[in-house]
Order: sequence, then structure tokens, then C-alpha cells
Amino acid sequence: MSRWLTFVAAGPWQSGSWAALLAIATIVAMSASLALVAPLLLLCSGGLMALTTLRQPPSSLVRVVAIAVGMLIAAGFAAGVGGLFAVMLFVVFWAPVMLAAWGVRSGGLGRGVQLVIVLSLLLAVSGHSSGFDPEPLIAEYRKLMVDQVSDSAQSELAIVRFQAIFDWLQRYFWGWLSASFSLLWMCALVIGRYWHSILDNSGAFRKEFAALRLGFLPALALLIAVAAGLNSEAVPAWEIAGLIGLGISWQGLACVQWQFQARKTGKLVSWIFYSVLVLFGLQMALVLMVLGLVDTLFNVRTWGLPDSSA
Repeated sequence: MSRWLTFVAAGPWQSGSWAALLAIATIVAMSASLALVAPLLLLCSGGLMALTTLRQPPSSLVRVVAIAVGMLIAAGFAAGVGGLFAVMLFVVFWAPVMLAAWGVRSGGLGRGVQLVIVLSLLLAVSGHSSGFDPEPLIAEYRKLMVDQVSDSAQSELAIVRFQAIFDWLQRYFWGWLSASFSLLWMCALVIGRYWHSILDNSGAFRKEFAALRLGFLPALALLIAVAAGLNSEAVPAWEIAGLIGLGISWQGLACVQWQFQARKTGKLVSWIFYSVLVLFGLQMALVLMVLGLVDTLFNVRTWGLPDSSA
């Protein structure tokens, strides 16, 4: 891994070329119905952009972006789809990841997570301001899913459930879309920061993540958004609360990781926890959000440890 990263992150040409190749591989995987591989390749391309931002001087970053986007545009025209994908990929994925990585570079991992929260909020606000109506898009997928389950033995119950889900998706369209991008940005940032520690300071990321704290301001903003939502039932208020809560859940996850390291738990415990996290993501995110909020006021990381002053 370290040899590959050393080669890939050696300069603008290597970084830009590999980021573009990973993005092209993402498209190929999607067209080949390799649904499980495509997100991983996409995240790796974002992680490489984060790694480049953390290691390269600002003057090199412009060349990295130019090389990566240029190769994607050329590939797009060769495949007959044009360069729109390259522009969209940079605007909605690579650029936010690079901004968050610059925040890590200037103020640590906590600053990077704060920037991810701010960017997700800006995306939600921009979406609501755009005037785009998601109803036709949601209706199309709703019809597709209903048609697929209409012949099943429990079709009526399944249709009712799908209707409820799609009604929720339509109401909170920009909230869950922004949350999805926030998760992608954060995962790419974590990958890039982990690769950075492999190259420059082995083991540093593990300690840095376990010590992650976002400060009191995000927690206060979350409580204000929840209070506004309870008083008015306004959709934007709940979307803001959800996006901030998603960011705070990373602090809750850091608390868990801190406990794992402090207690020197085995790998089996970690594997079980992260498997549950993947399988029950929404429920676990809520638990971690609460844990992150509590950690903002109290030092959760030392609870139950022999030396509570550590």
C-alpha cells in the first residue's frame, strides 16, 4: 500500500491521472452492473484528491485538477457522453473533498468535519433555492418499485410501506440528498487522511480520529434546529438538524474508537461493532449523534476507565 501511495502521490501528473482513472473505472463498473465496486472506486478517487490536498502545495493542486478533469473530459467525448460528467464530479464531489482536506491541513480533522457539515448545509439550501421539483423523479421510482412488488403475496403491505418511504423521500428530498453527499465527502476525507498517515506518520490517523471533537457550536446549532422544527414542523429545520447531527455522529464514533483503543479490545469486537454500524446505519447514526452530543458536555471517552483523569 505505501509503495503504491508513494508512486500515486509523487506529483500532479500521477495524482491527477490516477484520480481520473479511478473515476473512469467507476463509470465502467456502473455500466457493468458492478454496484458494489463502483462506490469504492469513487471513494478512492476522492480519497486520492484529499491525499493530494494534504501533501501537495497549492500551486500543484491546480495542475492535479486540470489533469484529472481533462482526462475525464477526453474519456467522456471518446465514449460519446461528453464532458458533463467530469464537471459534475468535480463540482459535487472532488471540490468539496478537497476543501474539507484543506481544512484538515490548516486546522486538524475537526476543522475538516466542520467544513463537511457547512458544505452539506449549503447544498441543501441551494437545492431549496433552485426551485427544482423532485416529485416527477420520485414518482417514477415509486411506480417502478410498486410494479415490482405488485405480484407478490404481500403486495398490499409492501405497497403501503413503499408509499410511506417515497412520501418521506419527496418531503425531505434535499435533506437526504445532502446527507448522502456529506457521507461520501466524509468517507473520502477519512480515506485520504488515512493514506496520508501511512505515508508521513504511521498510526497518526488512528489517534487523531479517536481524539476528534467538533466543539460546542455544532451542538448548539443542532439544538436550535431541533427546537425550530418542533415549534414549526418546518422541513428545512429538520433537514438542518439531520445534517448537523450526521456530522456530530462522527464525534460519537470517535468516542467509541477511543474506548476501543483505551481498553485494547480485540479486532473481533471492532469488526462486530462496525458490521452492526453498516447493517443498521440510520439507527446507529442516531445513537452516535447522542453520544457525540453528550461528549460535547462531558468527557465520555474516559468513562469507565481505570484512570478517569487520563
